[in-house]
Amino acid sequence: MNIIVIGASGKTGSQIVDFIYKSEKHKLVGLIVSDKSDFLNKTHESGIPYSSKLENYIKNANIIIDFSKPESTLKHIETIAKFNKPLVIGTTGINENSMEMIREYSKKIPILYSSNFSLGVNLLKEALQFICKKLDNDFDIEIIEAHHRHKIDAPSGTSLSLANSIIEVMPNKKIITNERFNPHKREANEIGMAVVRGGNVFGEHEVRFIGDDEEIFIGHTAFNRKTFAKGSLMAAEWLINQPFGFYKFKNIL
Repeated sequence: MNIIVIGASGKTGSQIVDFIYKSEKHKLVGLIVSDKSDFLNKTHESGIPYSSKLENYIKNANIIIDFSKPESTLKHIETIAKFNKPLVIGTTGINENSMEMIREYSKKIPILYSSNFSLGVNLLKEALQFICKKLDNDFDIEIIEAHHRHKIDAPSGTSLSLANSIIEVMPNKKIITNERFNPHKREANEIGMAVVRGGNVFGEHEVRFIGDDEEIFIGHTAFNRKTFAKGSLMAAEWLINQPFGFYKFKNIL
């Protein structure tokens, strides 16, 4: 596959670029950064210049992988749809209105969105749903997550997706975040969230099911960002053979 990476200078984007560049199966054909990036107009060791103009590269691409920022994703998606290219999105912090816009574009091109491309995290979601089908409301549910100090969104997109996986099975549940700052007695239908930010933590997520007499806890720790890069390429390899539509990582599983 010929692949363009949007957000190519970011923490995860640069890992994806490295994987594609060293791959024998795939070819790097475009590196997109913001027009304020320090990498703009510099040249990657592949010989490809970093650019803010997707139009410079898109004709040569089979698929685009986007790990940028919400405003960048929305800026480029119109061009991607115009050229009828599949799109893998790993951008986090996308609000509901913007997600609806992305879903509209998926009526024209295949789009796969995930807040976390780790195979382990996506298997964790499957395990959570299995557990929830066996539990009743006697168990309180808490999600605890930790990331590096530079992460902007809180709670993380992964934490929210874990909570939403639970809600798919237990629709009476609701997520509480800011409400924790307004002290109140814990309700049985709440999924609580705790956020830790510090150092260079790649990503830690733990879900605790706490009952009166016992507790179940299950979680995932990423040791580095390679797992996200591997997952994004797995998604691209799968998505390129799909018709237009909106997909999630669980469709691959």
